[in-house]
Amino acid sequence: DDKLANLIYQKLTTYTGLTGRGVKRRNFQVINQNKVPAVLCEGGFMDSTIDYKVITSDKGKNNYAKAVAESLIEFCKLKRKAELQKIAQAVVQSVAQAAITEKVSVIYQAHDYKKNKWLPEVKDNADYAGNFKNAIDAVKAKLTKGNIYYKVHIKGTNKYVGRWLPEVKNYNDYAGNLGQPIDAVAFRTDTGKTIKYAVHEKVSGKWLPPVTGYNINDSKNGYAGNFGKEIDAIRIWIE
Repeated sequence: DDKLANLIYQKLTTYTGLTGRGVKRRNFQVINQNKVPAVLCEGGFMDSTIDYKVITSDKGKNNYAKAVAESLIEFCKLKRKAELQKIAQAVVQSVAQAAITEKVSVIYQAHDYKKNKWLPEVKDNADYAGNFKNAIDAVKAKLTKGNIYYKVHIKGTNKYVGRWLPEVKNYNDYAGNLGQPIDAVAFRTDTGKTIKYAVHEKVSGKWLPPVTGYNINDSKNGYAGNFGKEIDAIRIWIE
């Protein structure tokens, strides 16, 4: 194939620095039966002191291979490895960006301590889960995409010492002990998005400021609630 032969010839002379003798078209026995484009490459002469130094050196062999490889890439209109890596990286970034911008909603429920029943599911912060004046003793939550992890703190009483209960994932279980009102909650996700949650205090009748952290040792932004003050409603959403 003249086009392939010329590509290799030009690159061979450029990369190796050797003097070329042009492209020749002949009925070469070793390739005349091929049904695909084929060429013979002559990289130099072993009896030439100039050629010998090039074709036996690591640099010369690498340049020879580079010339042939790049010619084939160009002739077959292939993508170079570096270009493929860039494309793959761009695809990964695009998918990651799509995941970040995709809307993720929280669906959650609260268990009414006084009525001893689960209240209806709510979604995001368009509503809240709970009944004002009726303490919550358990919660459960899930996401439309990804995972949510959460835990609750049981209010201390004469019988029970206030404590954090084990972490729960999605709707696999619920967080809480039925019959024991909670006074603090903590939520986190693996979505890469910011989760916000707020609680409503039963006695004060006020919503506390939203929290975004997840650290039971951080009373400012690690959990929502005040120990000793029962919660009667919660709101959860993702931004």
